[in-house]
Amino acid sequence: DRSALLTAIFSSGYVRDYELQLLKRDGSKVAASLAAHLIYDSNGTPAGLAGALRDISDRKRTEDELHAAEESFRNIFLNSQTGLFRTDIKTGMVIEANDSMAKFAGYKNREELLFSKFNIAERYVLSRCAPIIVLDTPDRPPQRYPHPQPNL
Repeated sequence: DRSALLTAIFSSGYVRDYELQLLKRDGSKVAASLAAHLIYDSNGTPAGLAGALRDISDRKRTEDELHAAEESFRNIFLNSQTGLFRTDIKTGMVIEANDSMAKFAGYKNREELLFSKFNIAERYVLSRCAPIIVLDTPDRPPQRYPHPQPNL
């Protein structure tokens, strides 16, 4: 760690947001972020460093907890027996799905479904007679789009 830090400082003359682990006097570790620059003597030779350390232990702990929650959600999403998917709101294209959704849509697995550029709106929504109601977004009120009536 120390040699990588020194290499980074000597190559550019400074570091910013350089993350490192420090040892406290009691032996425990603390995550820190360093911003430092070289100080030169009158001959232009590096003579020292000036900088600041910031304790980022809480942020690192929060990042770890977020990563664990994301991993848990991803496992639930991918392994659910219910077909789950996410779409691009503007295009209707499926951008994430689980295997159950892929099988529901007639594909072997989620990879095949995602590779196919499957558009859920064209396949299931637009084929129905009921109007689509697009929920409001910050920049527009709810919109109602009627579908043409099928020929019976």
